[in-house]
Amino acid sequence: MNTLHLLNKSPFLGNTFDTVLAFIHEHDGILLTGDAVYALQPNTVFLMKIKQLPVTIYALNEDMTARAIDSTSHDIKIVDYSAFVRLCTEYKKVVTWS
Repeated sequence: MNTLHLLNKSPFLGNTFDTVLAFIHEHDGILLTGDAVYALQPNTVFLMKIKQLPVTIYALNEDMTARAIDSTSHDIKIVDYSAFVRLCTEYKKVVTWS
């Protein structure tokens, strides 16, 4: 595994989300936390972009629950805080985008 990209800002604010997509490579991972989980709302351009990526997408369960976002119909791996820490050790690099 190469790089784990951590996103915590809403995709609806600024262009960080699109910037991250330009730096994604095969075997990378994206972990959505905080307001970044809003990218998983149904029928958004962000969800369509995520689904087309050749990477694993993770989302923090606690943040999804806090924002009432359900991703059961998406191909997203839902993780808790323990898995978050484990992911950070499994990838060679971890980059936080804000």
